[in-house]
Amino acid sequence: MSVHLHRGTSLLVAGLALLALAFVGWTLESTILSPTALARSTPALLAQPTARAATVRSVERGITASLPAIAPETAQAVAEATVDDPGFRTALAAGIVAVRDRVVRGTPPDHLGTPRAVDASPDTPDDPARFTLDPTATTAAVHAAAARLASEGRPVDALATAVIGPVGIPGDAVPDLHEQFRALQVVLRVAGYLGLVLVVLGFATTRRRGRALGRIARWAFFTGAATFLAYRALPQLLEWGGGWWGGAGALVRAGDAMTTPALILVLAGGLGMLVARTWERRERLHALAAVPVGGSTRRGRERPWHPVV
Repeated sequence: MSVHLHRGTSLLVAGLALLALAFVGWTLESTILSPTALARSTPALLAQPTARAATVRSVERGITASLPAIAPETAQAVAEATVDDPGFRTALAAGIVAVRDRVVRGTPPDHLGTPRAVDASPDTPDDPARFTLDPTATTAAVHAAAARLASEGRPVDALATAVIGPVGIPGDAVPDLHEQFRALQVVLRVAGYLGLVLVVLGFATTRRRGRALGRIARWAFFTGAATFLAYRALPQLLEWGGGWWGGAGALVRAGDAMTTPALILVLAGGLGMLVARTWERRERLHALAAVPVGGSTRRGRERPWHPVV
C-alpha cells in the first residue's frame, strides 16, 4: 500500500510541476508577447524617462535629417511635442508590434511581412532594411506638433510642410528567434497536456484523496498568488529601478489581464484547501475506526483489554 501511495504522490507532484511550467509560458504568451498587450503598453512605456528620451532622440534625428539647418533646441522641442501626439503613439505601437513579430515569428523587415502601419524599406539600396515607423503618420504628427508650437509663438514654420526622415531601427539589430520560440512553445504545450494527465493519474491512483486534493489546492493558491505579484508588484519594482528597467516594468504591466485569472486561482485554491482539510480528517477517522480495539487469542477470537490490577 505504501508503494501505491508513493507512486500516486510522485505522479501528482510531477504533473503539478509541469502544469506550473506550462502556466508560466501561457501567461508570458498572453501578456508581454501578445501584440495587443504590447500596443496597449505603449503609453506606459513612453512614461518612462529613458524610453521617452530614446524615442525623442530618434524623432529628432529624423527632423534633423530633413532640415539640417534647423536649430537643435527647435528640433528637440518639436520632437518632444511629437512624442505626445496620439497619431505618433499609434505608429510607435505598430512599430513595437513589428519588432515583436520579427523576434517571435521571424517576420522580415520588408513590405511583404510587416504590418501596413510600418514602412521597413531601406533608405537607399546600400542601406540595411529598417523597422521604421509609418512615415506618413510620423510626418503628420510632426506637422501637428509644429502647429501647436507655432500657436505659442515659436519659430517652426519650416516644419509645416517638411517630410520627416525615417524614424526606426535597423533590421539587423532585431534578433530572429522564431525557431527557438516555436520549439519552446511546443515544449510548453506538451508539458501542459502531460502535466494534466499525470495529475489525473496521480489523483486516481492514490488512496488519500484528501491529501491529493490539498496538494492541488495549494498549487492553485500559490501559483495564483505568484502570478498576481508578478504582474502587480514586479512592474512597480522595475519602474523604481529607473532606466531601461522602468521600460521593462511598463511592458510587464501589460499583464494586468492576468489579475483576474490569478485571483480566481487564489480563491479556488483557498476553497480547495478547506475542502481537502475536511476530507482528510474524515479519511483519518475512517482509517482509525477500521483498526481493531482489542487483541486476539490464538484461536483468532477477539479479547477485550482490561487494565492490570
